[in-house]
This record gives sequence, structure tokens and C-alpha cells, in this order.
Amino acid sequence: MSSPSPPNAAPGWYPDPSHPGGQRHWDGSRWSEPHAGAVVSPPPQPSSAHNGKKMGCLMTALVVSVGALVLLAVLGLFVAVVADRDETTDEPAEAVDTASTTTDSTATTGSESTESTAAPSATSPPSTLVGLNAPARDGQFQFVVSGIECGATTLGGDVINTEAQGQFCLVSMTVKNVGDEARVFDAGWQKATSATGASYSADSGASVYANEDGRAFLEGINPGNQVTGVVVFDIPPDGDIASLELHDSFLSRGVTVTP
Repeated sequence: MSSPSPPNAAPGWYPDPSHPGGQRHWDGSRWSEPHAGAVVSPPPQPSSAHNGKKMGCLMTALVVSVGALVLLAVLGLFVAVVADRDETTDEPAEAVDTASTTTDSTATTGSESTESTAAPSATSPPSTLVGLNAPARDGQFQFVVSGIECGATTLGGDVINTEAQGQFCLVSMTVKNVGDEARVFDAGWQKATSATGASYSADSGASVYANEDGRAFLEGINPGNQVTGVVVFDIPPDGDIASLELHDSFLSRGVTVTP
């Protein structure tokens, strides 16, 4: 079967009608026998943008891989440290010489009992009871309470004064530093207790009016020195003071003085 001829075509190569994709020569009047195969286009070359994208992907994969290796190394080190610590904790305790321990504990029982009695904790309540006009020591301070006077409702002068919520109780005392370093006496650290167990704190503001120098009873005392002043308590009108709890410092054990 002959191929259709191109109408009015000049001699040359044309698409081969009998072989799609190929070419055949036309000599002006008929098709020649030689055929030419299909023209194969060269494969497209990757663009520079594609190359850059591919390189970026490779770098990302490399960074992720290195990060994963570093993480694994850190985790391995952590596991090793924990395992070593567990082994150290699980080691059996060193044996104790029971006989020597028993002997030592027996020999020191008496002294430990004495120390526990003589050195109570700082938070323990005061146990020493002292009366008026007698020295009572707590820490570096030695207190001598000379009197307690209650019933006043106003302290100060006619122009400048302060009024009690209930009644004022004025506690006159001398405080001496019997220690070897300076210490501050603060009236605010002192407490009073009623016969019913109610606890009263000192009124530092009222102490300004009760002391002649017009200051609150707050003094720095050097070793060997002493000060005299009045500590004021504002208690209910029908209240009383059954005992005083005097302190060298805010956290000291304190000493009890009874009127």
C-alpha cells in the first residue's frame, strides 16, 4: 500500500504517513524508499534551581542525621551515669561493730541525758521561774523586773498622748548584757501571759510615752552595760498579768518572771 503524496510539495523530507514519528523523502513526484527514524529529543537538563533544591534536601538530611547521632550519644551517657549511681546506692552498708557500739552507747548514756536536759531546743517554752527583783537570765541578757503597774488608760501629756484599747500595764525592768558581744534589746520580743493563759505582746508605740527619753525601749547594749526602762502591754480592762516571758532575742528560749 503506497503512502499518500503531499500535494504540490517540493522535494525534501516530510513526515512519513506510513510510519508515524518517522520521516520519508519526497522527490517531487513520489516517495523514495529510504525512511528516517523518529527524531529523539535530548532529555531535558535539570535547571540550577532544581540542583539547589536537591542540594538543600541533602544538607537537611545530613544535619538531621548528625543531630540524631549526638542525641543518642547524650542519652547513652545519661543512662550510664544513672546506672553507675544506682550501683553505688545499692552497695551494702559497711558492717558496724555491734560490741563497740553497745559499749560506747552505754558509756555515754549518762552524759547524753545530762546534755539533753541542759540544752533544750530554741523553740522550747521557758521553764525557769524567777520572781520580782531577782536576776533572770536568757542568753546574753540578765533581767531584773522591779514592778508591774496596771490600770492606766492614757500615756503621755495633755497635748500628745496615746490611749489604751483596754488598759496599760507598765513593766519596769533593768536589762544587763552579761555576754561578750554587743546585743540589741527589743521590747517587742517580750511577752506577758494572763492567769487564763492569754498571751499579750508588748506595745512598742506606747513605750515611747512611758519612757522619759521619749523612745521605745529598743537599745543596743555593749557587754557589761545595762539599761533601765519600761515595757508597756495593752491588755483587756479586766485582764491581768500572771507572768512575763523575757527574751534575749526573737528565737531565744526565754525566761519566766512571776509577780
